Amino acid sequence: MKKKVTLAYALRRRIKNLAHSRGYSMNKFAIRCGVPYSTLSSFLNGRCSSISISTLYRICDGFGITMKKFFEDETFENLVDDWDEDPKSKKNLMIEDVE
Repeated sequence: MKKKVTLAYALRRRIKNLAHSRGYSMNKFAIRCGVPYSTLSSFLNGRCSSISISTLYRICDGFGITMKKFFEDETFENLVDDWDEDPKSKKNLMIEDVE
């Protein structure tokens, strides 16, 4: 049974998986993609609930992939809409089972 996840959770998971598969530390990757370490770390650790499209573009460029390729992953297959949630209370974790 697959889990529904928020977009923020899926983005974090995809970035972490790509970095791990390429052997990048977060510090090394932040330098590689030109995104401040504090920005990357804040998002990946859940202290920040979103990133800009331009930051995501830089992240994809750092991995050497297009944004299209970034989103062509099963991580994004079962997203749940979290638009109406209070951003201060979001933990962006898996939310519910999908039947």
